[in-house]
Amino acid sequence: MVNSDANVAFGCFIFHSDVFLYNRGYIKSLECNFNFKKILIKNRLHIRFWFDDDVQAGYDHDFATYVSLLRTRRLKHRKNNEMYYNLQLDSIRDVI
Repeated sequence: MVNSDANVAFGCFIFHSDVFLYNRGYIKSLECNFNFKKILIKNRLHIRFWFDDDVQAGYDHDFATYVSLLRTRRLKHRKNNEMYYNLQLDSIRDVI
């Protein structure tokens, strides 16, 4: 956002409480064969998401960072201290 001088951005965040309870699983409510699996990378817990039959590799995220974004309401840019606010507008089928 800083590089593009944007004031507003929209995105989605997939979350289901099963990621806290299980090491791997399938998020049925999305109805699109969306899977997750927790893995260790350099002694840090990561979570990998992928779609069945997708030609792309899975999407890996540091688990602590992933969880912290669920609770974060504002983000501060490291270099220039610009502040951005995270507003949840809707939640449909485990997509925030």
